[in-house]
Amino acid sequence: MARRISGDLLHPQIPVGLLDPTRIRLLSGPKGWVIFLGAALIPILWSGLHQEIMEVDSAQYASMAREMLDGASLTQLTEHGQRYQSRGYPDKPPLIFWTAALGMKLIGPTEAGFRFFSWLAAVLGLWAVGNWARLLWGQASVGPTRWVYAFNLGMLLMNVDLRTDSLLLSLTSLALWLGHSFMLHRGMPSLIGFTLALALALMAKGPIAAVAVVVGLVPAWPGVERRRRLNIDTQAHAAIRPVRIIPALLLVIIGVFLLLTPMLWGLYKQWGWHDGVRYYLWTQSFGRITGENPWANQPGPFFLTGSLAWSFLPWTPILLASIGLAVRSWHADRRNYPGIGALLGLILLTAALSSSAYQLPHYIYILWPFAAVLCGRMLSDRPIKRFLWIGHHVILIVLLLASAGLLALLAAPAVLAFGIGLMGLIAAHFIIRHHFKEINVLLARSVAVFTAVAATLILVFYPTVLPYQAGARAAQYHRSLPTNDPLLILGCGDESLHSMHFYSRSIVPAVENPTVLPPSEVWVYTDLKGKMLLEQSDRSSDSTIVFPFTRVTTLKPDFFLPEKREKVVENRYLIHIKPIFAPALP
Repeated sequence: MARRISGDLLHPQIPVGLLDPTRIRLLSGPKGWVIFLGAALIPILWSGLHQEIMEVDSAQYASMAREMLDGASLTQLTEHGQRYQSRGYPDKPPLIFWTAALGMKLIGPTEAGFRFFSWLAAVLGLWAVGNWARLLWGQASVGPTRWVYAFNLGMLLMNVDLRTDSLLLSLTSLALWLGHSFMLHRGMPSLIGFTLALALALMAKGPIAAVAVVVGLVPAWPGVERRRRLNIDTQAHAAIRPVRIIPALLLVIIGVFLLLTPMLWGLYKQWGWHDGVRYYLWTQSFGRITGENPWANQPGPFFLTGSLAWSFLPWTPILLASIGLAVRSWHADRRNYPGIGALLGLILLTAALSSSAYQLPHYIYILWPFAAVLCGRMLSDRPIKRFLWIGHHVILIVLLLASAGLLALLAAPAVLAFGIGLMGLIAAHFIIRHHFKEINVLLARSVAVFTAVAATLILVFYPTVLPYQAGARAAQYHRSLPTNDPLLILGCGDESLHSMHFYSRSIVPAVENPTVLPPSEVWVYTDLKGKMLLEQSDRSSDSTIVFPFTRVTTLKPDFFLPEKREKVVENRYLIHIKPIFAPALP
């Protein structure tokens, strides 16, 4: 009888592991893409969370929040021990300072502590904007909306160079979702959540939050009610005990007022009615249109439109096409189009902000929830036309080449940098190809390229540029010294030194001339003019540390060329002044 020899004896079985063909196929598909993306994002996010705090605004907020840890008032804000103001008026509402102070209380007065709750809010906003898209367009739009919302240049910049926009954007997204949810379901939990989100958004950046929520929800209200009556909205249903609209509005107004009371009372105590409460409620936002607000830089009428175009990259062509699709859809079914609030919110807010006498690029970030849900609808609703597909991929290639070029300028030889960029593009293409449907291919490639851009900015650009914040460098050096000799600022003109106060963990006093220096040993941070004044005075020094300086928020092209960088870089000096000894008695 013949014996049958097992194939395992002739070809020993390879242990099941990474070489298993089944697992290789899984890892080369969507599951592998998620693992690959997660592995790429973890070091980027970790580095971004701990990135040095930038001048001017971020460092100012961090310094003021740190003062709260030392006992500064929570409602009557102070800056370097003085009343917090801008051209004679209060500036930002307190939420950014409260969240930063709480984060530093829990984690420590560090970069991560400063950013912690703003980053948590960003995650909350990502969740909320997807939920809003679900209410408008259905489940298929949730993923594309969140990808577009999270992976764009503006979102990256606002969460590294942290401003009030991260909190404003997230809380506005939350209010839009919960407000729309209340219109659909009429439930008390949605109403309470909406009231809390709206109040916090108002404490993040003022009345612009209420304007965004109103223009995003009110135009959609009649359509929701009409579809409810006709029973054609599958997501609209009454709660067990539905709340009527008029009592709901009264509850929202009363609830928001009560939640704002501590902030408003602090403004009144510190500034009075006209310069405090009224300024916050009217002049700070609407006064820029009426001319009451003293801030004015008279930008062009399309300044913010251009800012939207570059800051929403790589999705700008998709956004333009989404607006066109939304207009056509609204024209075809004006009475029942569910996205009218998102469409009008995008258009009306852009028009209102563009009429302001004072504008900065980051003012346009409030449009992100509206832009994301419009893009999410198009990316989940229909195939992408060929010309749009090609245009979007051209932008992706340009972004990747720009990232490689920046890498070549700052960190690596040009051939190596472009080789890295090309290999990344090819790797992303083969990982994605044949494993995603058409829309998901576009999304995955966009996320892959943007991840490369984010890695270049966070791991190369910022670490190269931020060492030129001389004030932060000097403060860190001073804190590392074993002695407790005080630190003072002499001169330095209009240089912003908020980061020095933050990294010193105390308020650093400023003096105008060497004659008022204390007689004891002291470290003096100064510029060339101050250094010359010290040399001409009767005070002697025994140590001088030189720090390169440039304004990192307004970099000039020559900075990126090593052979020309010295032309745009100045020196700052940290000088140790010897004590004055009294003459010995005879």
